[in-house]
This record gives sequence, C-alpha cells and structure tokens, in this order.
Amino acid sequence: MTFRPVKINYLEKEQNNRALGEEGERLIVEYEKWRLIKEGKESLAEQIKWISKEQGDGTGFDILSKNANGTDRYIEVKTTILSKETPIFLTNNEYKFAASKNKNFFLYRVFNFNKHTQFFQRNGSYDNYSILKPQTYKAYIT
Repeated sequence: MTFRPVKINYLEKEQNNRALGEEGERLIVEYEKWRLIKEGKESLAEQIKWISKEQGDGTGFDILSKNANGTDRYIEVKTTILSKETPIFLTNNEYKFAASKNKNFFLYRVFNFNKHTQFFQRNGSYDNYSILKPQTYKAYIT
C-alpha cells in the first residue's frame, strides 16, 4: 500500500470556519441596524432577521434586512481574517439564489477580521462582480 501526501487547502479551511463566519454575520446585522436607523427607518431596523442563526443554512443568504423603501434585502456574508483579495467559496445554492434575487441580493465581504476589520458590499448576482472557477464536483458513479 502506498500512502500519498495530501495538501490541505488552508485558505478554504479558513473560509469555512463557522465561528469566524458567525462573528462576521453579527457585525453585518449590527451594521444593517445602524444603516436603517441612520436613514430614519427605525421600524425597519427592528425587522432584521439573522436567518442562518435562527433557521440554519441552506436558504442561499444569511441575513434578511430591509432596503430604505421597505423591500427585502437578502445578504450573504463572507468573512476572512485575510485580505480583501482572498477568494470566497460559495455553494451552488448561494449562487442560484443570488441570481434569482439579483436586484435585492447583497454580498458583504468582511476581511482583516480581528486585525483592522473592514468590509465592502456588492449588489446583484455573483456573475456581475466576480470570476467564478469550479473547485469541487459531485460525481454520481454509473
């Protein structure tokens, strides 16, 4: 039997760190409340829901917020301790959801977390602002 070394993709491992992701989401929930209150929409700020924490993963987004006009604002948060150039990993479900809610979908990219935490946002489908490269495949053996 031959054993082969396996390279661990620490970048991907870091991206999938659940605790880090939760802290990034908490930051954005607080930011969204602040944003709406600043716009004079206190009642909308009270309607924000942390979907991934309250209902679990799989909805295609993490936070349900509101736009200033009262419409839904679907937010996916991707957090890293690394720089803003660090690639993100997303599921096919997240990709399809963003495309289906193109106008009201927002990606919040949190980076340099716990160092000099910053974030930016992008609106619309991932196709609008990123280059997508397949990393893994699900294979059904026939």
